[in-house]
Amino acid sequence: MPRSAGRAAHRLVSQTAAAPGSRQAHPPPAPAPPPALNLLISALLSAAAWTAATPLPAAATDVFLDVSIDAAPAGRLTIHLFDDVPVGAARFADLARDREGVGYVRSRIDAVSPDAFIASSGVASLSYSDVSRVAIAGGETVESLVEELAAHAHSPEAPGAVSLTVSQAKAVREAPVKTRLVAVKGKFVQVEDKRPAAPNGTGFVIKLAGQDGRMASLEETNLAVGELVGGNELAKRLSDLKAAQPTADSPYFKLAKKLGDRRADVAEKYFLRPFSKVVITGSGVL
Repeated sequence: MPRSAGRAAHRLVSQTAAAPGSRQAHPPPAPAPPPALNLLISALLSAAAWTAATPLPAAATDVFLDVSIDAAPAGRLTIHLFDDVPVGAARFADLARDREGVGYVRSRIDAVSPDAFIASSGVASLSYSDVSRVAIAGGETVESLVEELAAHAHSPEAPGAVSLTVSQAKAVREAPVKTRLVAVKGKFVQVEDKRPAAPNGTGFVIKLAGQDGRMASLEETNLAVGELVGGNELAKRLSDLKAAQPTADSPYFKLAKKLGDRRADVAEKYFLRPFSKVVITGSGVL
C-alpha cells in the first residue's frame, strides 16, 4: 500500500473514533448463568441472611415436650436450656419448635431405666426437601456440638440434666470392624459388619437421680444443654415402665454375636425399650 494511502486510512479511523455520537465496538455480554445456578445462589444468600439476622439465644429458654403412653396423654416435661451452651441449647430449641418441619414431635422415648434415665434416639434424618430451607442450629453435622462438649460446661450425669448425644464412646469409635460368616449360593463367605451409625446430635437423655451400672458414662458422649424443671413425676413414671432387659452377659447372646447372628443385633437394638409406646405428641418454646 502507498504511504499516502496508509496515512489517509489512519486519518479516517481517527475521525471515526472521535466523531460525536459515533458507536464504538463493545465485547459481547457475558452469558447468563443457568437457572439452576441462580436458584442455588439465591438459596445460599437466603440462608446466610437468616443466619446473620437470627443470632443464637443470648439467654436461656424453657421448652416443653408433651408425652403420651399408649396413645393416652401422660403429661408434660419442661426443660430449662442453659445460656452458656449456645449451639446445643439453640439446637434443642429448634427441634422443640419443629423448625422447618424437623423436630421432636412423633419421636419416641425408646430407652428407660428405673430412676436412672429416659432417652430418645431423636430425629432419624435431618435432610430437608428444599435446599432453600435453613438447617437447625449447628447444621447437619455435630462438629460445633463436639466443640462445646470439649468445653464441658455442665455434667450430663447430674440429676435432672438434659443432654444431646453428639459422639460415640472412644471404645466404639476405635473398635475393630467385626467379620462374620454368611452363606452365599451354598458357600460360606466372610463379610464385614457395618460400624454403628454416628449420632446426628438430636437424640437426648434426661438423667434422673439413680444410676444404672450397666450403662456407660455420658460424660464422653453427651452434651448437657439444659435441666428438667417440670414434670419430674412424669419422668420417674416413664423410667419405671417395663422394658426389654439387656442380655449382653448371657453366654447365648455372646455366642450369637460372635457368630454374627443378626438376631442378636436386632435384640440389642431393643435393650431397655419400654413395652409401652411412648411418643412425644407436642413440643415448643415457652
